[in-house]
Amino acid sequence: MSAELHSNSADGRFLLRVQPWEARMSLWVETPSLWGASLNVPILQFADPNWSLSAASWQSNSLLTIKLRRYPGAHRPALLAAMIDCEQKTATFDQRTISISELEQRLMWALQL
Repeated sequence: MSAELHSNSADGRFLLRVQPWEARMSLWVETPSLWGASLNVPILQFADPNWSLSAASWQSNSLLTIKLRRYPGAHRPALLAAMIDCEQKTATFDQRTISISELEQRLMWALQL
Protein backbone atom coordinates (compact mmCIF):
# COMPACT_ATOMS: atom_id res chain seq x y z
CA MET A 1 0.00 0.00 0.00
CA SER A 2 2.43 2.65 -1.12
CA ALA A 3 0.51 4.18 -4.04
CA GLU A 4 -0.98 7.64 -3.76
CA LEU A 5 -4.79 7.67 -3.59
CA HIS A 6 -7.08 10.30 -5.15
CA SER A 7 -10.61 11.67 -4.76
CA ASN A 8 -11.92 14.35 -7.11
CA SER A 9 -14.73 16.79 -6.45
CA ALA A 10 -17.79 16.06 -8.61
CA ASP A 11 -16.91 18.80 -11.10
CA GLY A 12 -13.21 17.83 -11.14
CA ARG A 13 -11.90 21.23 -10.03
CA PHE A 14 -10.43 19.96 -6.76
CA LEU A 15 -8.42 16.89 -5.91
CA LEU A 16 -7.84 15.20 -2.57
CA ARG A 17 -4.56 13.29 -2.57
CA VAL A 18 -3.62 10.80 0.11
CA GLN A 19 -0.03 9.63 0.46
CA PRO A 20 0.15 6.49 2.62
CA TRP A 21 3.33 5.64 4.50
CA GLU A 22 4.08 2.82 6.88
CA ALA A 23 4.72 4.20 10.37
CA ARG A 24 5.49 0.76 11.74
CA MET A 25 4.73 -2.78 10.66
CA SER A 26 1.10 -2.92 9.43
CA LEU A 27 0.32 0.62 10.66
CA TRP A 28 -0.26 3.03 7.81
CA VAL A 29 -0.57 6.81 8.08
CA GLU A 30 -2.47 8.34 5.17
CA THR A 31 -1.34 11.97 4.89
CA PRO A 32 -3.86 14.08 2.94
CA SER A 33 -3.36 17.14 0.75
CA LEU A 34 -5.87 19.16 -1.25
CA TRP A 35 -5.17 20.59 -4.70
CA GLY A 36 -6.73 22.76 -7.36
CA ALA A 37 -6.83 20.22 -10.19
CA SER A 38 -6.59 22.53 -13.20
CA LEU A 39 -3.47 24.40 -12.05
CA ASN A 40 -2.10 21.64 -9.84
CA VAL A 41 -1.82 24.22 -7.04
CA PRO A 42 -1.86 23.11 -3.39
CA ILE A 43 -4.78 24.37 -1.31
CA LEU A 44 -3.92 22.43 1.85
CA GLN A 45 -0.71 20.60 2.70
CA PHE A 46 0.17 19.56 6.21
CA ALA A 47 3.68 20.42 7.40
CA ASP A 48 3.55 17.41 9.72
CA PRO A 49 3.12 14.12 7.81
CA ASN A 50 1.71 12.45 10.93
CA TRP A 51 -1.83 13.66 10.12
CA SER A 52 -3.83 10.71 8.83
CA LEU A 53 -7.10 10.88 6.93
CA SER A 54 -9.76 8.64 8.47
CA ALA A 55 -12.63 9.74 6.22
CA ALA A 56 -13.44 12.28 3.53
CA SER A 57 -16.73 13.23 1.94
CA TRP A 58 -17.43 15.78 -0.78
CA GLN A 59 -20.51 17.79 0.30
CA SER A 60 -20.61 19.79 -2.94
CA ASN A 61 -18.28 20.74 -5.80
CA SER A 62 -16.10 22.76 -3.44
CA LEU A 63 -16.94 21.62 0.11
CA LEU A 64 -15.06 18.68 1.60
CA THR A 65 -15.51 17.22 5.07
CA ILE A 66 -12.40 15.51 6.44
CA LYS A 67 -11.85 13.48 9.58
CA LEU A 68 -8.29 13.25 10.82
CA ARG A 69 -6.23 11.39 13.36
CA ARG A 70 -2.65 12.13 14.33
CA TYR A 71 0.03 9.49 14.69
CA PRO A 72 0.93 8.41 17.30
CA GLY A 73 -2.66 8.37 18.49
CA ALA A 74 -2.62 8.57 22.27
CA HIS A 75 -4.59 11.83 22.58
CA ARG A 76 -8.07 13.13 23.15
CA PRO A 77 -10.02 13.68 21.09
CA ALA A 78 -8.77 10.84 18.91
CA LEU A 79 -10.60 12.11 15.80
CA LEU A 80 -10.94 15.69 14.56
CA ALA A 81 -13.28 16.90 11.81
CA ALA A 82 -13.16 19.98 9.58
CA MET A 83 -15.15 21.27 6.62
CA ILE A 84 -12.93 22.68 3.88
CA ASP A 85 -14.24 25.28 1.42
CA CYS A 86 -11.86 24.90 -1.51
CA GLU A 87 -13.10 28.00 -3.34
CA GLN A 88 -12.87 30.33 -0.35
CA LYS A 89 -9.73 28.62 1.03
CA THR A 90 -11.30 28.45 4.47
CA ALA A 91 -11.95 25.71 6.97
CA THR A 92 -14.67 25.35 9.56
CA PHE A 93 -13.26 23.69 12.65
CA ASP A 94 -14.52 23.75 16.22
CA GLN A 95 -17.47 25.91 15.10
CA ARG A 96 -15.16 28.63 13.74
CA THR A 97 -14.38 29.54 10.16
CA ILE A 98 -10.66 30.16 9.70
CA SER A 99 -8.18 30.55 6.90
CA ILE A 100 -7.09 27.18 5.57
CA SER A 101 -3.50 28.17 6.40
CA GLU A 102 -4.47 28.20 10.12
CA LEU A 103 -6.04 24.74 10.14
CA GLU A 104 -3.03 22.64 11.10
CA GLN A 105 -2.15 24.92 14.01
CA ARG A 106 -5.76 24.85 15.27
CA LEU A 107 -5.80 21.06 15.03
CA MET A 108 -2.61 20.91 17.09
CA TRP A 109 -4.13 23.21 19.71
CA ALA A 110 -7.19 20.98 19.90
CA LEU A 111 -4.90 18.06 20.74
CA GLN A 112 -2.90 20.27 23.14
CA LEU A 113 0.37 19.48 21.35
